[in-house]
Amino acid sequence: MAVVVLLNLLASIFYIYTPARRIHAMRVSISYFRSFFLLMASGFVVFGLAFPKTEPIHSVLTAAFFLTAFFCLKYGFIVRQNPDHPPLYKSKFFYLNLIAIIAINGFLFQYYIESHLMRSAALTSNCSIISILTLKYIHKDKTSKKYGESLATLGVLFSIFCAMAMLLTLNYTQDIFTYFSVFMVSQSLIAILILGGSQAIFLSDLADLYYQESVTDVLTGLYNRRFFLRQSESLLKFAERHDYPISIILCDIDYFKRVNDNYGHEHGDKALIAFANVLKESSRESDITARFGGEEFIILLPKTDAKGATVLAERMRSATESLSITNGRKTVSITASFGVTTFDHTNSIDEHIKQADTALYLAKSRGRNQVVLHDASEAINASIE
Repeated sequence: MAVVVLLNLLASIFYIYTPARRIHAMRVSISYFRSFFLLMASGFVVFGLAFPKTEPIHSVLTAAFFLTAFFCLKYGFIVRQNPDHPPLYKSKFFYLNLIAIIAINGFLFQYYIESHLMRSAALTSNCSIISILTLKYIHKDKTSKKYGESLATLGVLFSIFCAMAMLLTLNYTQDIFTYFSVFMVSQSLIAILILGGSQAIFLSDLADLYYQESVTDVLTGLYNRRFFLRQSESLLKFAERHDYPISIILCDIDYFKRVNDNYGHEHGDKALIAFANVLKESSRESDITARFGGEEFIILLPKTDAKGATVLAERMRSATESLSITNGRKTVSITASFGVTTFDHTNSIDEHIKQADTALYLAKSRGRNQVVLHDASEAINASIE
């Protein structure tokens, strides 16, 4: 019993000092896992102090601790996937379940005081149902399962298996001490598996988060310039090898400085976010959409020729023109200019970005709020001007 309590207490301490607790998005989920292990430790303490002469209060408290612990485990995985999910204390199902298991334990103790099997069956069956419901929340991405998620799944499945094994042991042996021994060994293994799995999950999530921050723009959520250039090089080589077209759209918000000067930087940030959302929603999943710097954005379009890129840019331009950005009582509309170029597989990525930039310059010089496709002869005239 002391080993099981110690394991759960150590697990809760891990969650107090885990590096992932510093990440706001993970904080609530971590608190649920910490509560799971603390409640399990508390349940075992009450169970051990009362064993074998259990009083009604001990039976009720043990049931309440264990049931709440498994609910915390379930909510830990739910909140990991959706940080905005309503908290456990707002769940009517939790309170109804808690009242039901307390009432059942009280009734069984009152009328079947020696029936450890019946009380254990009621509690373990309930906890097993919660565990089964927990399984679908463990994997964040069903197409890419992580090692920690698999380990946590194994831990939850093992807890269900152990619950059935403990009931069978008590049913066939009718020996409470044998049942107690099986119970302690299985709970030690469950604590180790769930701790190992959950820690691996959070460390993996932490690594993913740091990587995501290194490749994305903080304000808009689009990819940053460094990631765009790195991915473009590899995609350009792939396109050249397989001989399919690839295009670039370079764009920026017209008169963006006026937006900042007249309405403030907060309004300017909202304009950037709104424009970025237009680009993101208009792009395909295979496209690379990035903030290139300031109010300038860039989109790489694999398997897209000049016509297709121009049509897409025009769609983005029209959607931007329809935007209405509000900040308090102030409302402002924005427009954007677009330069388009298609790769000829003879120039570098930098050369093609210069071509798109030249087309963007022509769009600006012709009055803004328009799309211009790069043309070699126009580029020469633009450079002379």
